[in-house]
Amino acid sequence: MIRSSTPSGSTWYELETWLNGHGRAGPVLPGLLDLTVGGTLSIGCGRSAASGRRPPPAHGR
Repeated sequence: MIRSSTPSGSTWYELETWLNGHGRAGPVLPGLLDLTVGGTLSIGCGRSAASGRRPPPAHGR
């Protein structure tokens, strides 16, 4: 498991570039690497890590 702290506003691209420079890579990445890490985590990454199920749809979708 990779654990990392990133500055506020860091994108997945920036994190992955840093990891690659240290011989590492994230096991799973979002489809858009321009998203911020914190923003992605705040919306639940699309799946619940605990259950493996998709979260309920957002209102209006």
